[in-house]
Amino acid sequence: MAMKPIPFFWDGEKMVPLHRFFGVASKQYEKGTSYILEVLEPRSIQSQRHYHASIGEAFKNLPSSLTDEYKSPEHLRKKALIRVGYADESTYVCRSAAEATRLQGFIQTFDEYTIVERRGNVIKRYTAQSQSMHAMGKKAFQDSKERVLDFVANLIGVDVATLSAQNPPDHDPGGRSEEPEPVPPPEDY
Repeated sequence: MAMKPIPFFWDGEKMVPLHRFFGVASKQYEKGTSYILEVLEPRSIQSQRHYHASIGEAFKNLPSSLTDEYKSPEHLRKKALIRVGYADESTYVCRSAAEATRLQGFIQTFDEYTIVERRGNVIKRYTAQSQSMHAMGKKAFQDSKERVLDFVANLIGVDVATLSAQNPPDHDPGGRSEEPEPVPPPEDY
């Protein structure tokens, strides 16, 4: 079972899970066992919204020659992640080029966001790395965001500043605040 990150409070002596996470903590942690805690730096919700809005804007402005490859904003985002190096790679060596061609077709139907390349009898499959808060910290997310936005801006023939100006980071049409409310320390833990 994969452990879910949960918020803890330092009481001066020990790390204590916030009250509403006691149930999760009791299921995934065993009493008397040592665990390594990793601090996850929170990312700006506003930055994430800006990122996805900019990808949506780039998708709306894709040249018609690219719409088969990038069928949705999610295709654009994931394939851009792959193209800028935020990808996991798998290599398959086949007995022949014909077998590799069949495998390539099979893999492409398996995951529509995957990029599959064939050279002779060798297949390389690239899948986008997850940008979830758990999988990618603040610094890596910011780097991937900048690289992806540069890539998609180039696809539509503009610079990143022009693309970003269409969706300024401080614009929030939903009226939501930039960051979630801070979690106060627990009163009774």
